[in-house]
Amino acid sequence: MKTSSLLPILLSAGILLGGNGLQVTLVSVRANIEGFPPELIGLLGTAYYIGFASGCFSTGRLIRRAGHIRVFGGLVALAAVGTLALVVWIDPVVWIVVRIVTGFCFAGLSMALESWLNQTAKSTDRGRVLSLYRVVDLFAVLGAQFLMPLFGAGGFEVFAVVAMLFCLAIVPMSLSRHASPPPPESGSLNLWRVWLISPVGCLGCVTIGLTNSAFRTIGPVYAQEVGLAVSQIAAFIGAGV
Repeated sequence: MKTSSLLPILLSAGILLGGNGLQVTLVSVRANIEGFPPELIGLLGTAYYIGFASGCFSTGRLIRRAGHIRVFGGLVALAAVGTLALVVWIDPVVWIVVRIVTGFCFAGLSMALESWLNQTAKSTDRGRVLSLYRVVDLFAVLGAQFLMPLFGAGGFEVFAVVAMLFCLAIVPMSLSRHASPPPPESGSLNLWRVWLISPVGCLGCVTIGLTNSAFRTIGPVYAQEVGLAVSQIAAFIGAGV
Protein backbone atom coordinates (compact mmCIF):
# COMPACT_ATOMS: atom_id res chain seq x y z
CA MET A 1 0.00 0.00 0.00
CA LYS A 2 1.49 3.33 -1.09
CA THR A 3 1.15 6.10 1.46
CA SER A 4 0.74 8.65 -1.35
CA SER A 5 -2.59 7.10 -2.33
CA LEU A 6 -3.90 7.44 1.23
CA LEU A 7 -2.55 10.90 2.02
CA PRO A 8 -5.24 12.99 0.23
CA ILE A 9 -8.03 10.99 1.87
CA LEU A 10 -6.47 11.21 5.33
CA LEU A 11 -5.80 14.94 4.95
CA SER A 12 -9.40 15.55 3.93
CA ALA A 13 -10.62 13.35 6.77
CA GLY A 14 -8.49 15.16 9.34
CA ILE A 15 -9.64 18.63 8.28
CA LEU A 16 -13.28 17.60 7.98
CA LEU A 17 -13.54 15.60 11.20
CA GLY A 18 -11.60 18.21 13.14
CA GLY A 19 -14.10 20.82 12.00
CA ASN A 20 -16.99 18.61 13.00
CA GLY A 21 -15.47 17.89 16.40
CA LEU A 22 -15.10 21.61 17.00
CA GLN A 23 -18.66 22.25 15.86
CA VAL A 24 -20.15 19.68 18.25
CA THR A 25 -18.54 21.40 21.25
CA LEU A 26 -19.22 24.88 19.90
CA VAL A 27 -22.94 24.27 19.38
CA SER A 28 -23.39 23.28 23.04
CA VAL A 29 -21.27 26.15 24.37
CA ARG A 30 -22.90 28.78 22.18
CA ALA A 31 -26.41 27.44 22.86
CA ASN A 32 -25.75 27.82 26.59
CA ILE A 33 -24.44 31.36 26.05
CA GLU A 34 -27.63 32.18 24.11
CA GLY A 35 -29.74 30.96 27.02
CA PHE A 36 -31.04 27.69 25.56
CA PRO A 37 -32.20 25.38 28.39
CA PRO A 38 -30.21 22.16 28.99
CA GLU A 39 -33.10 20.03 27.69
CA LEU A 40 -32.99 21.88 24.38
CA ILE A 41 -29.22 21.56 24.15
CA GLY A 42 -29.63 17.81 24.65
CA LEU A 43 -32.25 17.82 21.90
CA LEU A 44 -29.73 19.48 19.57
CA GLY A 45 -27.45 16.49 20.11
CA THR A 46 -30.33 14.11 19.49
CA ALA A 47 -31.20 15.98 16.29
CA TYR A 48 -27.67 15.46 14.95
CA TYR A 49 -27.84 11.71 15.50
CA ILE A 50 -31.33 11.47 14.01
CA GLY A 51 -29.91 13.02 10.87
CA PHE A 52 -26.87 10.76 11.00
CA ALA A 53 -29.00 7.63 11.35
CA SER A 54 -31.23 8.64 8.44
CA GLY A 55 -28.15 9.36 6.35
CA CYS A 56 -26.81 5.86 6.98
CA PHE A 57 -29.86 4.42 5.23
CA SER A 58 -30.02 6.83 2.31
CA THR A 59 -26.67 8.33 1.32
CA GLY A 60 -25.42 5.04 -0.10
CA ARG A 61 -27.85 5.55 -2.98
CA LEU A 62 -26.41 9.02 -3.57
CA ILE A 63 -22.90 7.57 -3.87
CA ARG A 64 -24.10 4.91 -6.30
CA ARG A 65 -25.80 7.55 -8.44
CA ALA A 66 -23.26 10.39 -8.37
CA GLY A 67 -19.95 8.90 -7.21
CA HIS A 68 -17.77 9.49 -4.17
CA ILE A 69 -16.23 12.87 -5.00
CA ARG A 70 -19.46 14.56 -6.12
CA VAL A 71 -21.33 13.39 -3.03
CA PHE A 72 -18.41 14.43 -0.84
CA GLY A 73 -18.30 17.93 -2.35
CA GLY A 74 -22.06 18.43 -2.22
CA LEU A 75 -22.45 17.31 1.38
CA VAL A 76 -19.46 19.37 2.53
CA ALA A 77 -21.02 22.47 0.94
CA LEU A 78 -24.35 21.76 2.64
CA ALA A 79 -22.64 21.28 6.02
CA ALA A 80 -20.75 24.56 5.60
CA VAL A 81 -23.96 26.44 4.78
CA GLY A 82 -25.62 24.91 7.84
CA THR A 83 -22.75 26.04 10.06
CA LEU A 84 -23.13 29.64 8.93
CA ALA A 85 -26.91 29.41 9.34
CA LEU A 86 -26.40 28.67 13.04
CA VAL A 87 -24.91 32.09 13.66
CA VAL A 88 -27.20 33.98 11.26
CA TRP A 89 -30.39 32.69 12.90
CA ILE A 90 -30.13 32.23 16.68
CA ASP A 91 -33.37 30.28 16.91
CA PRO A 92 -33.95 26.84 18.50
CA VAL A 93 -36.07 25.55 15.61
CA VAL A 94 -33.48 26.59 13.03
CA TRP A 95 -30.70 25.03 15.08
CA ILE A 96 -32.56 21.72 15.41
CA VAL A 97 -33.17 21.58 11.65
CA VAL A 98 -29.55 22.48 10.92
CA ARG A 99 -28.27 19.79 13.28
CA ILE A 100 -30.46 17.17 11.59
CA VAL A 101 -29.11 18.23 8.19
CA THR A 102 -25.53 18.26 9.49
CA GLY A 103 -25.91 14.75 10.89
CA PHE A 104 -27.26 13.57 7.53
CA CYS A 105 -24.31 15.18 5.77
CA PHE A 106 -21.73 13.56 8.02
CA ALA A 107 -23.25 10.12 7.60
CA GLY A 108 -22.70 10.48 3.86
CA LEU A 109 -19.27 12.05 4.27
CA SER A 110 -18.14 9.25 6.59
CA MET A 111 -19.49 6.69 4.15
CA ALA A 112 -17.66 8.31 1.23
CA LEU A 113 -14.36 8.58 3.11
CA GLU A 114 -14.41 5.12 4.64
CA SER A 115 -15.59 3.30 1.52
CA TRP A 116 -12.89 5.13 -0.46
CA LEU A 117 -10.29 4.02 2.08
CA ASN A 118 -11.59 0.45 1.97
CA GLN A 119 -11.37 0.32 -1.81
CA THR A 120 -7.89 1.89 -1.82
CA ALA A 121 -6.44 -0.47 0.79
CA LYS A 122 -5.46 -4.05 0.12
CA SER A 123 -7.12 -6.74 2.22
CA THR A 124 -3.86 -7.37 4.08
CA ASP A 125 -3.51 -3.66 4.96
CA ARG A 126 -7.14 -2.75 5.70
CA GLY A 127 -6.90 -3.05 9.49
CA ARG A 128 -3.83 -0.80 9.64
CA VAL A 129 -5.38 1.73 7.25
CA LEU A 130 -8.59 2.02 9.26
CA SER A 131 -6.58 2.28 12.49
CA LEU A 132 -4.57 5.12 10.97
CA TYR A 133 -7.82 6.79 9.92
CA ARG A 134 -9.10 6.64 13.50
CA VAL A 135 -5.83 8.07 14.83
CA VAL A 136 -6.11 10.98 12.38
CA ASP A 137 -9.76 11.46 13.40
CA LEU A 138 -9.07 11.59 17.14
CA PHE A 139 -6.02 13.84 16.92
CA ALA A 140 -7.86 16.21 14.57
CA VAL A 141 -10.84 16.45 16.95
CA LEU A 142 -8.48 16.96 19.90
CA GLY A 143 -6.53 19.74 18.21
CA ALA A 144 -9.60 21.50 16.83
CA GLN A 145 -11.04 22.00 20.32
CA PHE A 146 -8.42 24.67 20.97
CA LEU A 147 -9.59 26.80 18.05
CA MET A 148 -12.61 27.70 20.19
CA PRO A 149 -10.66 29.66 22.85
CA LEU A 150 -8.48 31.12 20.09
CA PHE A 151 -11.43 32.69 18.25
CA GLY A 152 -13.94 32.85 21.12
CA ALA A 153 -17.30 31.10 21.33
CA GLY A 154 -19.49 34.19 21.47
CA GLY A 155 -18.95 35.66 18.01
CA PHE A 156 -19.23 34.91 14.31
CA GLU A 157 -15.58 34.14 13.68
CA VAL A 158 -15.40 30.62 15.12
CA PHE A 159 -18.43 29.52 13.08
CA ALA A 160 -16.73 30.90 9.98
CA VAL A 161 -13.61 28.91 10.88
CA VAL A 162 -15.66 25.70 11.08
CA ALA A 163 -17.23 26.42 7.68
CA MET A 164 -13.76 27.14 6.25
CA LEU A 165 -12.45 23.82 7.56
CA PHE A 166 -15.33 21.99 5.92
CA CYS A 167 -14.62 23.71 2.59
CA LEU A 168 -10.86 23.10 2.85
CA ALA A 169 -11.53 19.38 3.30
CA ILE A 170 -12.60 19.21 -0.35
CA VAL A 171 -9.21 20.38 -1.64
CA PRO A 172 -6.92 17.36 -1.03
CA MET A 173 -9.39 14.86 -2.48
CA SER A 174 -10.34 17.08 -5.43
CA LEU A 175 -6.72 17.74 -6.43
CA SER A 176 -5.50 14.18 -5.89
CA ARG A 177 -4.00 12.50 -8.94
CA HIS A 178 -5.57 9.23 -7.82
CA ALA A 179 -8.96 8.50 -9.37
CA SER A 180 -11.92 8.02 -7.08
CA PRO A 181 -13.22 4.45 -6.83
CA PRO A 182 -16.15 3.44 -9.02
CA PRO A 183 -19.58 3.79 -7.40
CA PRO A 184 -20.75 0.53 -5.80
CA GLU A 185 -23.22 -1.41 -7.90
CA SER A 186 -25.41 -2.29 -4.95
CA GLY A 187 -25.50 -2.25 -1.19
CA SER A 188 -27.89 -2.29 1.72
CA LEU A 189 -27.82 -1.86 5.48
CA ASN A 190 -28.94 -5.06 7.18
CA LEU A 191 -28.77 -4.48 10.93
CA TRP A 192 -29.90 -8.01 11.77
CA ARG A 193 -27.05 -9.48 9.74
CA VAL A 194 -24.59 -7.18 11.53
CA TRP A 195 -25.98 -8.40 14.87
CA LEU A 196 -25.58 -12.05 13.85
CA ILE A 197 -21.97 -11.47 12.81
CA SER A 198 -20.97 -9.74 16.06
CA PRO A 199 -23.50 -9.29 18.89
CA VAL A 200 -20.80 -8.12 21.30
CA GLY A 201 -19.56 -5.58 18.78
CA CYS A 202 -23.10 -4.24 18.30
CA LEU A 203 -23.64 -3.88 22.05
CA GLY A 204 -20.28 -2.15 22.36
CA CYS A 205 -21.18 0.30 19.60
CA VAL A 206 -24.52 1.12 21.26
CA THR A 207 -22.89 1.61 24.67
CA ILE A 208 -20.10 3.80 23.33
CA GLY A 209 -22.57 5.78 21.22
CA LEU A 210 -24.82 6.49 24.20
CA THR A 211 -21.99 7.58 26.49
CA ASN A 212 -19.93 9.48 23.93
CA SER A 213 -22.86 11.41 22.47
CA ALA A 214 -24.09 12.44 25.93
CA PHE A 215 -20.61 13.54 27.03
CA ARG A 216 -19.88 15.49 23.85
CA THR A 217 -23.27 17.27 23.94
CA ILE A 218 -23.81 17.97 27.64
CA GLY A 219 -20.19 17.90 28.84
CA PRO A 220 -19.45 21.45 27.58
CA VAL A 221 -22.60 22.75 29.30
CA TYR A 222 -21.58 21.13 32.59
CA ALA A 223 -18.11 22.64 32.25
CA GLN A 224 -19.62 26.10 31.72
CA GLU A 225 -21.95 25.73 34.69
CA VAL A 226 -19.12 24.86 37.07
CA GLY A 227 -17.28 27.99 35.97
CA LEU A 228 -14.63 26.74 33.55
CA ALA A 229 -13.27 29.22 31.00
CA VAL A 230 -13.54 28.46 27.28
CA SER A 231 -9.90 27.32 27.16
CA GLN A 232 -10.58 24.97 30.08
CA ILE A 233 -13.71 23.62 28.37
CA ALA A 234 -11.60 22.83 25.30
CA ALA A 235 -9.10 20.98 27.50
CA PHE A 236 -11.91 19.15 29.32
CA ILE A 237 -13.49 17.89 26.09
CA GLY A 238 -10.06 17.20 24.60
CA ALA A 239 -9.18 15.02 27.59
CA GLY A 240 -12.34 13.01 26.94
CA VAL A 241 -11.36 12.53 23.32
